[in-house]
This record gives sequence, structure tokens and C-alpha cells, in this order.
Amino acid sequence: MGGEEFEFKNSELSHKISLWCLCSLSFLIPISTAAVTGILPSILLGLWLISRHYHGFPVLLKKSLATQLSIALFVWLALAGLIGGGGLDSVTFLKKYRELILIPIFIGFTIHMSSRERFHICLALNVGLLVTLAVSLLQIVEILPLRDGQPTLSSTLTQASLMSWGMFWMMHQFRQTRSVKWLIGALVVATYSIFLMQSTTGLLLIVVMLGLFGLQTMRWKNFVTVITIACGVIFGAYMSIDQFKVELDESIIVGIKFLKSEQLDEGQLATSPGERYEFVSNGVKLFLQKPLIGHGPGSVEKQYGELTSGTHSKRTTNLHNEYLMIGAQSGVIGIFLWIGVLWAIVTTINCNGMTERCLLQGIVVWMAVGCLVNSFLLDAREGMLFALMTAVLCVPKFKKDNDYQAFSFHSRT
Repeated sequence: MGGEEFEFKNSELSHKISLWCLCSLSFLIPISTAAVTGILPSILLGLWLISRHYHGFPVLLKKSLATQLSIALFVWLALAGLIGGGGLDSVTFLKKYRELILIPIFIGFTIHMSSRERFHICLALNVGLLVTLAVSLLQIVEILPLRDGQPTLSSTLTQASLMSWGMFWMMHQFRQTRSVKWLIGALVVATYSIFLMQSTTGLLLIVVMLGLFGLQTMRWKNFVTVITIACGVIFGAYMSIDQFKVELDESIIVGIKFLKSEQLDEGQLATSPGERYEFVSNGVKLFLQKPLIGHGPGSVEKQYGELTSGTHSKRTTNLHNEYLMIGAQSGVIGIFLWIGVLWAIVTTINCNGMTERCLLQGIVVWMAVGCLVNSFLLDAREGMLFALMTAVLCVPKFKKDNDYQAFSFHSRT
């Protein structure tokens, strides 16, 4: 009896520690790269092993298609590195795709958490976003130093992208609770991203997430009204902020030429959208060199350098398109596996209510669109946000009681 009581108390302690660690991880995603890529994931991995949550992994693997495909993609990336002869460099580069392994580890904790506890994990992220916003304001008034000339704790692209997700989450909290504080929070982070961050990627994600929110929750007339207001705000930013206007004009020009398959001149290639256009076009060439298995993880820098040798093209380690990055490193099989992960998550039917279902759709749309214009899985903070929100929102439900009991027993003994 004493042994059972000790194991019960031990499992309760493990549960509380894991909740605090996940909340801390969520809070620090917008604040500290080192904490969210090294310290806290290592602590959670150690806790997962010590508390023997790994005993429940076979049941989770059986029941969760998203887990199956994320593990399969990580294994395939490793195999592509071995086949491509990348050696130790490929193995080392795999750590940048740690989130594929962390998804099932995080689910091993969240599967035992209540809806209220999972809500606190999401809330912690938004508190972290508001902290970064406060720090930015202190940087603007010169109380704190700027980062690379910008009032941010990370790159403007990363911070604006994270803010777009925070806006979407708070809008759904407003829809569910009708508490004005959530609406104010959503408006503040959206305004901050548009007028202060001036990131075209962040702007794109804000428009996409607003559109998705409208489609999920509004009638057609209200949806058109909201989108009209949002476009008016963006147009106001376009007319009043010179840097934002220049970058948006450059993006539109490059986009039109891309659709028409026209070549860019040297001046256009020197712009940020022009560089991305060049990364994508050369990335397609890299992919077509080995379309089935790719060149192996970590090979993009070397292969891209050889491809553009003798030209004025800017060298890069990142193609700024996750689908091309995965394709260049692991071929079409890797691309299909990654799309499969997103599809498995968005088709999950285990959500308890409309809000969770909408948020689950939202994190997939946010990630899928972000991967078109950047490498969100490769990037530390965006990838960790995706892994954590997937674990919080995509928790499998067991139809058979004995399956859940087996999972619970293995996790607590």
C-alpha cells in the first residue's frame, strides 16, 4: 500500500513539473531561443524518461497518425543523410528538426492534462508575447537598446509571425467568452505587428489568420465587413509608413514577375523579395537534381554554393521555403511526409469543442502558409510553437477503455 501511495505521489509531482515546464516553454518561445531549443526541451525529455512516459509511446504511436508521420519524417531525413553521404554533418543538422520528435514527447504529457491545464499552456504563450511587446515599447522610447536597429527581441519576421498566432488565439477566446480583454489584446498585437514590425510575412499571416477566423465563425456579411476593415488598416499603414510601402511594393512587383515567369533585373534581385525569388528558383533546381531522396540534411549550403558558383547570387543555408528545404534534403518522399503531418493534424476529430477544433485548424494553416514564405519547421521559435500547440490541441482520445488504461498505467509506473 505504501508503495502504491509513493508511486501516486510521484506521478502527481511529475504531472505538476511537466505542466510548469510546458507553461515556461510556451512563455519563453517569444523571448529566448536558448531556453526553448535547449534547456527546457532537455528537462522535459529527462522527465519523460524518469517518469517512464515512454512505456505509453507504442499506444500513442498506434493511435496518432500525426505522431506516426512526424516520426517517419525524422527517420527519413536521417536515412536521406546516410544515403546521400552527409555523414556527421547530416546527423548534427538533424537537431534542427527536433520538433518532429518532441511532438509525441509533449503529447505524452498533455494527454494526461485537463482542458484547463492545456488552456494555461496557451495562455502562457500570449503572456510572453505581451512581454515582448512591452520590451519593444521600452526600446522605442530608448530605455532599452535596440536589437540590430529594430525594437524587437528577435527578428521582425519571427516576432510578427508569433504575434499573428497570438492574435488568432485571443480572437477565439473573445468569441467564446465575450470578454473584451481578449479583443483588446488581439487588436494591440495586430496593430503592433503591422505598424512597428513592418514584416511582409507577418502581414501575410495576419491577413490569412483573420480570413480563417472569419470563415470559421462569421456569417458572410460580417466576414466581408471584418476583412474590409482589416484591409483599410493595412492600406493606412501602406500610405503612412515609407519602409512598409517600399517593401510591399517590392514584394508585389517580384510576385507579378514570378507568376509571369519573367526574369528580375539586378536591382530587383538585390531586394529582400528578389533574394527570396532567387532562393526559390535555385532551390527548385537543387530539388530536381535528386528528386527522390534529396541531398541529405545540412547539404543545402554546400549544394547551393556549387550551383551558384561563378554568379553574383547570394549564398545561403536556408531556402526560405520549408517545402523546398525538405525536398532538397530528403526528396519528394520527405515533402509528402511533411504534408501528411499537416493533413493528419487538421483532420483530427478528437477535439472537445468548436474552439479547440478552430485553433487546431489555425495552427495548421499558420504553419502551412508560413512554410511557403519561410522555413518555419527549421526555424527554432516557429517550429517549437508548432510542436507545442500541436501537442496541446491534437491530443488523441482512446475509444477503448483498456487502451487508455494501458497508456495511463505505463506512464505512471
